[in-house]
Amino acid sequence: MTPTIDLPASLWVDVRNHPVVQNVMRWGLLNADLGWRSAAALPTGLPEYTHSAVTGLVGEWAFSLWWYGDEQPFWDKVGELRPDGGSDLVSGELVDVKTTKQRNPEGDPLELHLMIPRREMREGQMHCLAVISSDAKTCRLMGWTRSMDHVGVAMHYSRSGALQANVPAWKLHPMHTLREQWA
Repeated sequence: MTPTIDLPASLWVDVRNHPVVQNVMRWGLLNADLGWRSAAALPTGLPEYTHSAVTGLVGEWAFSLWWYGDEQPFWDKVGELRPDGGSDLVSGELVDVKTTKQRNPEGDPLELHLMIPRREMREGQMHCLAVISSDAKTCRLMGWTRSMDHVGVAMHYSRSGALQANVPAWKLHPMHTLREQWA
């Protein structure tokens, strides 16, 4: 079973209004290669690049709550204002959370794909797919994979022309097995 995390309505505003996030967005640093892009509006009516950045951060928040049982490590990490080097964990393991929003409320999230840019594939790197529900009230952690398992396999070009692996959610390892990687 995939972990499902309830998202407080205030979380979207809290993430968007965090002083560090505001500062980074002000300088446009979060506007480069953020992953999911959509014209669909969030409840807060954010511009597209801000929407993408906040969507990704909300997925990281949900992952932090699941991994640590606490949201504080997420807020501590957001406050660092430095590139994460592919690790969305405070402890530094190479786990990168990729977040998307489920556009069709009737759709099966197992039909979604984890998209891993080729430039982010390296030895020891894990990627996790987080899916935010179409009503933005929950986030499901669908599973994870090792990036090196997909080098040269089923590589596709994204709309921006970047080479990436598209891994169907149904092919991902269950989330509980990610913990076993460091047990």
